[in-house]
Amino acid sequence: MFRKYCIWSKGDINRKGTCLVEWKAMCRTKKEGGLNIVNLKNQNSDLLMKFLDKFYNHADIPWVQLTWSKLYYNHSIPPHSKKPCGSFWWKDVLKLFPKFKEFSLCKPRKGNTSTLWLDNWSGQVLQQVFPQLYSFFRKKNWSLKHFLEKDPEATLFLSVSVIAADQLTELDVLLSDKIGDPKADDSWGPNYIPSKAYKHL
Repeated sequence: MFRKYCIWSKGDINRKGTCLVEWKAMCRTKKEGGLNIVNLKNQNSDLLMKFLDKFYNHADIPWVQLTWSKLYYNHSIPPHSKKPCGSFWWKDVLKLFPKFKEFSLCKPRKGNTSTLWLDNWSGQVLQQVFPQLYSFFRKKNWSLKHFLEKDPEATLFLSVSVIAADQLTELDVLLSDKIGDPKADDSWGPNYIPSKAYKHL
């Protein structure tokens, strides 16, 4: 019953005279006309995303170190761009990454946790900034680290257009400014706070 409706003193009256209010309406804030009841689905997602924050920031926790060493030792593709692997619990947590990256921005150092084109590590998504260059790339989900280790000729369909060549030069400049210490781990921030994420959702 609580999945869709909740009995209350106002709302649409059914044939038996019971007042029903949609669950979505009840979870709205009082200012929005709701009852400010916690949305358990959103709250559960917010709390699970705390695991993603620890994972992507390489927290000094055994499960984080074990997951990186056993499942993601190959740095060519970031975890969220690979085919899901690991336990059913971890697969479900990783599905929340699209929501997680709404609150966190990658500061690349090693560059193994962010895709070059599809993640917002530079303040904007490069797929939208350099669309011509993006169209010439062989692999769209490569990590920053993997792209930097590759020869440009191995990453592109040759020959590229003049516009794409100019954009490649701009990309090189951007990477030299943004990439930090290649021996250090990437950081995702600012600090993830579930309560703020809940309000956003």
